[in-house]
Amino acid sequence: DTDESPEITDLPPVTASLVGILKSEDVREEDYKQYLEEEHLS
Repeated sequence: DTDESPEITDLPPVTASLVGILKSEDVREEDYKQYLEEEHLS
């Protein structure tokens, strides 16, 4: 039995790893959109 939710175990390995890494971080959709704007529009 693992501590991971069923949704995480159904993900591909790399995606599941990223979800695990970011589990304790406060990352919001707005943060990602801001990153994209800075990366591609600057």
